[in-house]
Amino acid sequence: MESIDAAVGAACANLSDNPSCPTAPGGHCLGTQCDLAALPAGQPCRGSAMCTMTVDPCKPLSIDSPTSGYGCACVSGHWACDDCAASGAECADAGAD
Repeated sequence: MESIDAAVGAACANLSDNPSCPTAPGGHCLGTQCDLAALPAGQPCRGSAMCTMTVDPCKPLSIDSPTSGYGCACVSGHWACDDCAASGAECADAGAD
């Protein structure tokens, strides 16, 4: 059985080649950017699928906000995700997390 770290590491290594991740219930997306709640982490999946999601950590979502590239891998029937390409930028909104 592949470790979670190795599986997510493989998803991060192929970030640009992976399909978009499914949006988790309760998550929101604006264009191609989604909030953290949209990551499918913990949701059921099948096989050894991998996917990618561009996450805007700022609240509210904004097309001009910094983003991070997340890679997710299906491990033991559930999605596991990690931040593969953090922007390093700060959120401009004072209410940001």
